[in-house]
Amino acid sequence: MVNADKAQPSDSTVMQWPIELLRGIAALMVVFAHYWGLAGVKAGLFVYFITGVDLFFVISGYVFAPYFFGKTLHPQSFFIKRFFRIYPLYACSLLIYVFLKFSTSQEAKYLVTHLFLLYTTESREIAFYYNQAYWSLPVEIEFYLFLPALAYIARLKGGLFVMVALALVLHCVIAFFSPTDMRMANNFLAFSVHLPGLLIEFLLGVIAWQISRNELTARARFLMIFAGAALWVIAAWVFSFYFARGGDNAVMENDVLRGNIGLFAALAFMPIVAALGRFGQRAPPWLRIVSVWLGNLSFGIYLFHNAAPQILNLCGVIAPPVVFAALCIILTFLIAQVLYVWVENPSRNYGRAVAS
Repeated sequence: MVNADKAQPSDSTVMQWPIELLRGIAALMVVFAHYWGLAGVKAGLFVYFITGVDLFFVISGYVFAPYFFGKTLHPQSFFIKRFFRIYPLYACSLLIYVFLKFSTSQEAKYLVTHLFLLYTTESREIAFYYNQAYWSLPVEIEFYLFLPALAYIARLKGGLFVMVALALVLHCVIAFFSPTDMRMANNFLAFSVHLPGLLIEFLLGVIAWQISRNELTARARFLMIFAGAALWVIAAWVFSFYFARGGDNAVMENDVLRGNIGLFAALAFMPIVAALGRFGQRAPPWLRIVSVWLGNLSFGIYLFHNAAPQILNLCGVIAPPVVFAALCIILTFLIAQVLYVWVENPSRNYGRAVAS
């Protein structure tokens, strides 16, 4: 078994530039998934770009995988750092979306539910009321909350294997019994967006970390990236084919696709993350700088990209679809950059100081 304390003595070796680059790519995938209609282009494979969220899950599993293999975890300091890493910027974004509701004469409902990130426990309407992208935050937090227990189980003999097998079976059961119509919510649909349905995707990131500990040759890395990309393209083509026939309901009516869209993407991302995770210094300085910058802004991009079109509409901006979408991307980056400097980075540093 890998000794994580020896393999990765500090967080700085975990948060490498390739992982930051993948964070940025994940955020941009979600942006493009939501902007293709805005830009007036055909959906095509763009609809499958929504699986950037699943790339985030795999990355989270990868980043926190050392705790599964022996790295010391201090729950109190860990939870403090996670809180200040996520909640201040989330709360700031919620204020912006509430303001946008008021500005368009809409009611600011479900505030308490959103303040406590409980919106995915009720309905799709409530979860998407302010920002569609919010749905993934509760399960991310659930992963953090259960991380000490998961790490303990993983360190038992055969613990990780059993956990992966059970998570996969649980996911398949939830997917199979989920409704074929998105409007017919049931408990299985609710479970599908929480840890019971998504734990397997985080654990795929843990497996990617374990694979990356090996001394991979350049050929092996290339084959892993190629295999992952090919699997993703195949899954994207199948998904887009059914989506074009009847939207989400056409996808949900297929027994293989229903509930498994994210899992197929996560399986594709796993070898890519494993291959890129330990590139270290194997890149020109400019690429490392851009990668870290994109990684730093990824959370802000994810949270605010759905606000950008509303803000431009509120300001009366009128432009051709492609130009309007481009302006939305620029505004998203601007908001993410400003709030990274003013809110996200200071709160993260404060959390680290308090935790230490």
